[in-house]
Amino acid sequence: MGFSLGGFVAAQTASDDARIAALAVLYGGLPDAAVARVKRLPPVLELHGDADRIVPPARGAELVRIAQRLGAPAEQLTYPGRGHGFDFSEKDPMTADAIARVVRFFRAGLAAG
Repeated sequence: MGFSLGGFVAAQTASDDARIAALAVLYGGLPDAAVARVKRLPPVLELHGDADRIVPPARGAELVRIAQRLGAPAEQLTYPGRGHGFDFSEKDPMTADAIARVVRFFRAGLAAG
């Protein structure tokens, strides 16, 4: 799992290491240098704010398309009006939704492996 730059690092690592069984990326993507050489990705969940001006949602969508092309289940969910890093305020329902989605994703993906 990785957030922002950490999401890029996590995606790169997941593409290089077959021991990684599931990948959740929040407002990240795949490094440009890795795009052409990716041969594998585990199941991917990518969460992004649709108003992110630091890492455009298209970067997350690219990661999802690459994973799908390689045969991995992959999904991107965008949160309307959210910028980079979301807010993660305890009062924001988006926070609970994002956390619950990541937990369900890892429980399902890691239980299968």
